[in-house]
Amino acid sequence: MKARILLPLLSLFLILPAIGNLEADTLQLSPALDISLGSLSLGSFILGEIIPPALPPPELPPRESLPFPDRISINPYNGSLDLASDITQYTSFLLPGLLVFLTPEQDPLTLGILYAESVFFSYGMKNIIKSLFPKPRPYCYYSLTKHEEEEEEEDYRSFPSGHTTMAFTGAGFLISSLLILNPESPWVLPLAGTSAALAIVTAILRVASGNHYITDVLAGAALGTLSGAIIPLLHRHREE
Repeated sequence: MKARILLPLLSLFLILPAIGNLEADTLQLSPALDISLGSLSLGSFILGEIIPPALPPPELPPRESLPFPDRISINPYNGSLDLASDITQYTSFLLPGLLVFLTPEQDPLTLGILYAESVFFSYGMKNIIKSLFPKPRPYCYYSLTKHEEEEEEEDYRSFPSGHTTMAFTGAGFLISSLLILNPESPWVLPLAGTSAALAIVTAILRVASGNHYITDVLAGAALGTLSGAIIPLLHRHREE
């Protein structure tokens, strides 16, 4: 099952090495672009927080009605693996902070603004999708909720995986920015491998812990990578 997750997620990073060929010197803000992107990101975040969740399904869909990848990824809840996925997610999410030290020519405030745009957009969009498309988590097939005494709203917010989304947002932003700003750095391969591995392990742990199906983590990986990688690409600037 791990191979079924690993190979599709690795493919999301195949286009990123080409970014280094751009050899852009800096990332620069653009008033028109960043007002638009900032509004979109902040708007997504706010909407994701206030949009009322749709009613959950009245009953669990039969296992045989689920897509094949989801049928083979139904696991009971595992608290230890859930906690481990928290650690890998936050580590991947915080790794872009190293760009301040690895790209000294780049204005750190610009890096912070661009990362905020990526984070607010991916976080908001995953919450919007979760609210519009309620989906019971895999562990619901074993126990209707993590806590037997009450049913939680989170039990019906499986799609997409939020942990995976944020982990891949951090990985996508770090790899994209580093390849643009300092493609010759000896840290490119170690950090790219580490951040990608942390994001992939987060996805695997979310499935193994019973919190998500395979399609949940694939959607989260795609959303996070897109949000993290595209923002730096839109702001690349080559000094004449």
